[in-house]
Amino acid sequence: MRDRRRQWSRAELGLIQHVAGNAAYGLIQSHLISSQQQVVKQLQQLDKAKTDFLATVNHELRTPLTSIMAYLDMIQESTEQPVSPEVHQMLDIVVRNTERLRSLIEDMLSVSRNGLDDSLMHFTPVRLGQTLDLVAAALRPLAKLQNVTIEVDPVPEDPEILADEVQLQQVFTNLVSNAIKFTPSGGRIEVGSESHAAEDGTRWATVSVADTGIGISSDEIDHVFTRFYRASNAMSGAIPGTGLGLAITKDIVVRHGGKIDVASTLGAGTTVTVSLPLDADRSRAN
Repeated sequence: MRDRRRQWSRAELGLIQHVAGNAAYGLIQSHLISSQQQVVKQLQQLDKAKTDFLATVNHELRTPLTSIMAYLDMIQESTEQPVSPEVHQMLDIVVRNTERLRSLIEDMLSVSRNGLDDSLMHFTPVRLGQTLDLVAAALRPLAKLQNVTIEVDPVPEDPEILADEVQLQQVFTNLVSNAIKFTPSGGRIEVGSESHAAEDGTRWATVSVADTGIGISSDEIDHVFTRFYRASNAMSGAIPGTGLGLAITKDIVVRHGGKIDVASTLGAGTTVTVSLPLDADRSRAN
């Protein structure tokens, strides 16, 4: 009212206060949303910078490493000027550490790609038992150095799985090498498998990798698939690693339509179980 003073009633004052309060709340929320959008944009820029950096570093590291591995192979396989057994033993150590670097670079490359690209995966029929035998044979020299035994139970009927063979080998290589790393001298690793039907009628192949290692505490086991996460006993024991192996392994298993679980008792060992579907769509292989 412009011509005279208005006397506001309690109801009117309450309504005005309510409207003013809602308007203030809306302004505050708008400001918070705007600030949040700016933070998200900055995080996206930082993530892209991280990804570009990792991709560049990986490329720069892989080139000289490939050359090193090639020359090591030439020296070891040379028949014209064979090296002495002592030198050959030293070269074996160099080769193992070079392979370790290569594996680390591949893990970092997977991280820089934010996981695996489905278009880069080639699905073909793969024999599960044959894959497990190949992985165990490749890792037995490393297990022997650690005085750890690897036992692979025979796979009944050796089921055929539709999978990317290279990536499937990486899954079990990561699991068995992890078991070797965290199992003290004199320990044992057992790789077993079985096929079974679920309640809904789907058929699954399940592979378990069980070790007698240091184990994982119950309050940490839920974090083992988090990238760069490492258990406290691994850190205190100065056991080498990046905390990427299980995260990448889970990513591969999930992209195959499978599941992965971990059960562990601190000081008694760990069992990792991978379940893969046997009834996958065969059209993916084409």
